[in-house]
Amino acid sequence: MAQASNKLLQALTTPSKLASRLDWRKVNGGTILSLNIHKDHIDLALSSHPTYGTGPYALESIPLARKSKVTNSSKTTLANIVKQHKVCGFVVSWPLQPDSQRMGAACGRVLHTLEQLLPTEDEENETTLFKNPLISSNRPCVLWNDSQTNSIDESDVFGRLAAHSKVPSSDKTVHIASMEQYNADEGTVASKVWNDFMRVHWPDLHREQERQAFVARQQRKTSLLTQSAAIAAVAVKHQGRSSDSEAVSYMQAAV
Repeated sequence: MAQASNKLLQALTTPSKLASRLDWRKVNGGTILSLNIHKDHIDLALSSHPTYGTGPYALESIPLARKSKVTNSSKTTLANIVKQHKVCGFVVSWPLQPDSQRMGAACGRVLHTLEQLLPTEDEENETTLFKNPLISSNRPCVLWNDSQTNSIDESDVFGRLAAHSKVPSSDKTVHIASMEQYNADEGTVASKVWNDFMRVHWPDLHREQERQAFVARQQRKTSLLTQSAAIAAVAVKHQGRSSDSEAVSYMQAAV
């Protein structure tokens, strides 16, 4: 089972506390950096407070060396992002096993990577260079999984966790550990992690942003259809094949 050191535990916080931290820091331009840790890289997404209606912005991924080692170059890149964008906390994708919602090797990889972002004893002594560590109680982390909203960690009257009473799906006939335990969902991106976090902690703002995004998509579709109709009219008038092809491309983009 994945375990975190005491130093990392001190840098972890609850989702609601991190949301409150961003509420307090939004006036000063505070942001949240979402991380999705893979075997060979870390996906990044930067988000300001949802009231601003911007983001998340996907940043260039940070490469990891062999065995998910965080190089000094990667640490420097992260430090520059934290400083430049006034990052006040991290939302880190927490890849629980899909069926049992338990921690597997993928969670261990996340903890291993986060441990490397903590200052070492030598770095802590060099106060002039490392007086503001990447991850600390002053810039905490949240381990986030969308299943957290389903209250799977609530215990019953006997103190038993619901997660430990879950059984694999009856539709499953083969269990492949290398796929289901040791690998995270490689399709998950850091921006999706933030969007899910926002949906839970700022539901009204999330719905408004979803509505605005839907309206923007509809407006774009209407604009493309209008352009394609105009091009089609010109094509009929001049009987030009190139115009027909252009109209078709607009129609396909609008669908």
